[in-house]
Amino acid sequence: MIEYISSGKKVNSKGNNSKTVNNMGNIKKVGDSLLGRRHANTGRYPYTFLFIFIFYFGANGVLNPFFPVYLDHIGFSQTIKGVLLALGPLVAMLSQPLWGIMGDRAKTKNAILKILIAASALFFSFFLLHTETWYVFAIYIIFMFFYSSINPMIDTITLDYLERTKWKFGPIRAGGTIGFALTALTSGFIIRDKINNMFIMYSAILCICFIFACRLQPVKGYQFGKKKISQASLLKNRKLMSLMALGFAVQVTLGYYYSFYPVYVKQLGGDSTLLGLAMFISASSELPFLFFANRITRKLGIVNTLLGSALLTALRWFITYSANNACHAVLANFLHGFTFIVFTYCLAVFINENVPKELRASGQALNGLINMGAARIVGNILGGVLSDIFGIKKMFLYISLFGFATAIVFWFVLKKSSKYAVKGVGEDENGEVEKGGVE
Repeated sequence: MIEYISSGKKVNSKGNNSKTVNNMGNIKKVGDSLLGRRHANTGRYPYTFLFIFIFYFGANGVLNPFFPVYLDHIGFSQTIKGVLLALGPLVAMLSQPLWGIMGDRAKTKNAILKILIAASALFFSFFLLHTETWYVFAIYIIFMFFYSSINPMIDTITLDYLERTKWKFGPIRAGGTIGFALTALTSGFIIRDKINNMFIMYSAILCICFIFACRLQPVKGYQFGKKKISQASLLKNRKLMSLMALGFAVQVTLGYYYSFYPVYVKQLGGDSTLLGLAMFISASSELPFLFFANRITRKLGIVNTLLGSALLTALRWFITYSANNACHAVLANFLHGFTFIVFTYCLAVFINENVPKELRASGQALNGLINMGAARIVGNILGGVLSDIFGIKKMFLYISLFGFATAIVFWFVLKKSSKYAVKGVGEDENGEVEKGGVE
């Protein structure tokens, strides 16, 4: 819980006690103002959290589309590229539980977040020094050790803070979509024929993100100074594990997309500008869902929302496979707003609402481990090997068929027990809307 001393709060209607509390509250208010902090009950919009998402995902708008192109530029084969990109999720599987535990047990989770952002910005710039295979592998492993845990930690801190306010998570998370879209679009022009500009641009944006991280309202680790709780208890949550399993299957296909779609666009005759446009379309398409996420999940329920997203993801891959030119492949990205963001949002909010507060950072880390770690390993390594055999175009057909099969299988698995469809995000066990700060 985030605790504040509210200015003007009276503990005694008579005597000096109320004056003392008033004075303490005023001093606290001035101090918070100087530090850029806000009270949870003032009604002021938490813009700092919004900017954190804008600049973090803005940096990703440079990294995601252009790092695979850089690897292609320095001569990596599809198999070597797949192995390298799979090492990132493998490192994440080892590092995310560690950072999650540290976040839950730290005095404030903010301190951990600042370490992750600063180290990521520093080590990513080291790619500029050499292009030898061993060096690229080494720096990528170090970089991913820090970078892979930033998103789960930002989600944890933001959801913890918003829980005590009237503000909703969806519109704030939309800042990430806007940041990604803008940098993906502009970076295509900035990088163009100078791929090394990617490293400078990414590190610079992440440095700005670090500045806003320093201004975030402190959110404490709930196990700090208390009895430690094992992460193993998360594995006993059957509903959580089932939803993560569905997420894993879908994220395998998304892992393949993120690693090989940029190369696919190039093969179809596209350039860096068109690739930037593709990423802009992908990010922009997320906005409608984020602004109406609570209504959608309340209406359909969490399971139906995720199953529908799984079907649309499979359809997206089939359209991508059917593309005859780069422009057609780009248009398929309009479906991105009904795929990746649905799983990212729903699982993040579900964890915040259904996992004990002492394990929320660990819960978000476990989600990242499974869906951004293990799933990406399978998508990258297996996708890289099969792409060398069948070609990237044919692989989009295969992951489309896999996606349709996944949706059908999990429909039977999750619908077998009606308890999985009872509670939607933002509802209580009786189906009534809860009062809270997530949407």
